[in-house]
Amino acid sequence: LFVFFDDNENGRYDDHDTPISDLAITLKDAQNITRGVKFTDAQGRVTFSNLEEGDYYLWALTPPLGYYPTTPYPVAVHVVPSQEVEAILGFSSTQYYLYHPWQLRSTPPD
Repeated sequence: LFVFFDDNENGRYDDHDTPISDLAITLKDAQNITRGVKFTDAQGRVTFSNLEEGDYYLWALTPPLGYYPTTPYPVAVHVVPSQEVEAILGFSSTQYYLYHPWQLRSTPPD
């Protein structure tokens, strides 16, 4: 997972955006069981490995105060053995006009 401040709020990492380091990321499986918690590195990346095939959800344990996601949240990924899955999570200090608080769920979607 790559986490960044999405300065232009376009949902993509651009030259003007900044990686977010030291952010706790929680990995939950489809049954909402926490499978791990790791912190993003200096480049805004976090890696979870040795996962079984299936659906997983990545959450910022404590999103940056005053920031809102500009990418789908929680981040949903499907893991297949022996394949690397890349995902992004952007945050903006402006409340994204398509952002709705009910989109932030406390449990993964069914």
